[in-house]
Amino acid sequence: MSTNSPIKVLVSVTDNYGISLYRVKEPHIALQKLFPDDFEVDIMDTTMIPWDDLNFFKDYQILFSHRQFVPDNMMEEFCYNMKQINVVTILDYDDYWELYKTHPLYHVTRQENMPERLKNNIKCAEWITTTTPVFANYIKEINKNVIVLPNGVDDGLKQYSGGKNKERDEKVRIMWSGGSSHISDIELLRDSLELLSVDQKLKDKFQLHLVGFDLRGNTTNLKLNDGLVEDLKTIGFPITKQFLNKLEEVKYNLNAFPVIPQPIRDKYKDNVVIKEIRDITPKESVWYEYEKIFTNNYKLIKDSNYIEYLNKFNLDEKYSNITNQPYVRHKTQGIYKFAENYKFADVALAPLMVHGKVNNGNFIDNVGNRFQFAKSNLKVIEAGIHKVPVIASDVPTYNHDKDFVDGKNILFVKPERQEKDWYGKIKRLIQNPNQIEDLGESAYEIIKTKYHIDVIANKRAEFYKDIVEKNNK
Repeated sequence: MSTNSPIKVLVSVTDNYGISLYRVKEPHIALQKLFPDDFEVDIMDTTMIPWDDLNFFKDYQILFSHRQFVPDNMMEEFCYNMKQINVVTILDYDDYWELYKTHPLYHVTRQENMPERLKNNIKCAEWITTTTPVFANYIKEINKNVIVLPNGVDDGLKQYSGGKNKERDEKVRIMWSGGSSHISDIELLRDSLELLSVDQKLKDKFQLHLVGFDLRGNTTNLKLNDGLVEDLKTIGFPITKQFLNKLEEVKYNLNAFPVIPQPIRDKYKDNVVIKEIRDITPKESVWYEYEKIFTNNYKLIKDSNYIEYLNKFNLDEKYSNITNQPYVRHKTQGIYKFAENYKFADVALAPLMVHGKVNNGNFIDNVGNRFQFAKSNLKVIEAGIHKVPVIASDVPTYNHDKDFVDGKNILFVKPERQEKDWYGKIKRLIQNPNQIEDLGESAYEIIKTKYHIDVIANKRAEFYKDIVEKNNK
């Protein structure tokens, strides 16, 4: 490659979810826009890439994707082949590879051996990009070649531009936004939101906003194969709770039970459990549980007509007198609109559950905490670009960036006091709205200087140039 030739980068897009927007597509669109003479970026849907055609990749110097390029069992050979033709393989990771036991997807990922598969993918790639130094340190235990390229926001996009929504009264609007796997985090707010709902001094001075409400989805239950149950009964093998727990622990491998005859173990080798999938009902949705926490089991709401409206669960029907209500639900939006909800907010909440006891600010190093602390600080970034201050759990996820200082541009809640102190911090801002503006302006300056997508693109450009130069020596 000539020294004057642009570096050719192939970017594989594996899905249409937010992760591909933040970590794959938008960063490389910004790279091409800012450095048109230095890079030639091809962004392709993964299904359009001829993964088995080695010649196709020979024109590229860098291959980038999220979590994997090809099926997990082909990753090692594929990455080896890329290295032979001088293509640098880069995978991006934004979530820890193993889930804690109470996570909704824990059992499914264990059955599919997902943690080991993801760890192997990290080993195979030459480089890993990730969101924070906290997660980078975990990844380094598997692959030393890690660089932190934080999430960046582009205020040129509609969802990150413009001011606050003006159709409002003087209530302080307090928002939480997120997905369906945060019930343990939302639980941290329960006691404080209950106190908020009965505080007569704060009556009519605030409005809670729950963003992302989504009744779609299904539930997956794992049950023992009926045939296996009958065969075990036939031989008199007791199906006890202890057996079921052990079976889960060994990832449903019957060979861990030599007392079970080999023919039965062979017969159900890949068919120990059956997945049962069905659509959920509205009151089975975790969002219903979120709503009950936000409204103190609807006691916060005094308008019986509004409660009746909420319990219809018609997310497309608008309520005529919403500005006078103390609680508002917002249905989920597409990835290009989701952040627009911050225009309805004055304050954002970012609770994060800690697994195990906290001793003088020290956290137990376990799977639960690793999963939580490896998350990015995207909530703070998206809120900050809208000049919305955040009240956040004082954990590495949010406090690793030392430019965020409690009381200056963010409010932190100590993990050992999370159940009560959310109330105190929220009340403080409701009663001192000028602080909201000061905190928001200060947070905005940090986001503009450290987390704007152009800033991250410059760092990415330096990284890509450096690894290609070293690879060509």
